[in-house]
Amino acid sequence: MSQLIGVYDADATLWGEISYWVGARLGVRHCINGNYPAVVIRDSSGEVSLLMSASEIKACEKSPERFVAKIVRHLAL
Repeated sequence: MSQLIGVYDADATLWGEISYWVGARLGVRHCINGNYPAVVIRDSSGEVSLLMSASEIKACEKSPERFVAKIVRHLAL
């Protein structure tokens, strides 16, 4: 593994970041575990693959401990 990446719903612009942040606080935009609807991994060759889907993250029930434990389990496979 070269890089672990949390993916969230913003359009990679300052406005997108602000819009996401405000929407999340107003309850109109949200992601499963605070910020991430998916977690992907990039290997040393640059290949990107899904590590955790939105449903797997949702199963963590917003628990940071469960979220990290699930990532660790996936990385151990």
